[in-house]
Amino acid sequence: MLRYRVISGTLIGAFFFMLPFWVPAWGILIVVGGLAAWTQYECYAMLRKSGIPVYTPLGILAGMAYMTAVFCCAPADAALAAARHTDVIVLAAVIGAIFLRPMFDKEHPQPIAAIGGTLLGFLMVPFMLSFFFRLAFGWEHHGFTSTASVTGRNLALFTIIVVKVQDIGAYFTGRFLGKHKMAPRISPKKSLEGLAGGLVTSMLVAALFYHLAGESLGIIKPGWGHIVFLGLLLGATGVVGDLFESYLKRACATKDSSAAVPGMGGILDVIDSLLPAAPVMFVYTILFLL
Repeated sequence: MLRYRVISGTLIGAFFFMLPFWVPAWGILIVVGGLAAWTQYECYAMLRKSGIPVYTPLGILAGMAYMTAVFCCAPADAALAAARHTDVIVLAAVIGAIFLRPMFDKEHPQPIAAIGGTLLGFLMVPFMLSFFFRLAFGWEHHGFTSTASVTGRNLALFTIIVVKVQDIGAYFTGRFLGKHKMAPRISPKKSLEGLAGGLVTSMLVAALFYHLAGESLGIIKPGWGHIVFLGLLLGATGVVGDLFESYLKRACATKDSSAAVPGMGGILDVIDSLLPAAPVMFVYTILFLL
């Protein structure tokens, strides 16, 4: 199991590390949008298995529409200023469509549950993942056929690397030193020792990334205090995302979201810690680093 976990993690990590360097913006939209649709499907499948009805096609289409709108609105180009709020309009439209969907059913025993389950999948996956488009493309002008800018690439990769290395640090620290349960009701295997090891690892890796990047994240130069704190903040945020998905799986009586990734479960199991990290990184950058 550990061998498959290491191999899968290495391949996935290498792919997403190379993605912003080699793939043009429109290709990143396709890759991340497809990833979101797959992950959202896994989430809806878990909910259906637990008896919660969902509007799967509508929810996935809503997610794809919203992520496309965010992608198109993210570039910092004055010529697109009039269209920069299209993503908000699309968000309102897709949420309205989910609210109204039960009215077209001749008979539905759980219309409120269906609305709630569909919204959960939408807000948990494509809404959260869309913030990676804001991180990657929201700072400097770029064309849809060009790769991400230095600033966007650094912000997105910093977020992904810090959070996933926290996962690795917590896993191995907990595996060898874990004695005290962190959240036994939600995730019995997680320990306080693993939590501490993961957070220390995330702060160290944040500092190392900043050093290797020339003590800047493109046009954004946070300073060492912000970087170390972001290592702690993103690491803790990743833990929250992981715990929430564990809570969801427990509520749905499911061990893994799917068997898509050998040794790791489903796509949702792989990216659960990244989902809340992207909006946290974006908001922190807007409030404190600009």
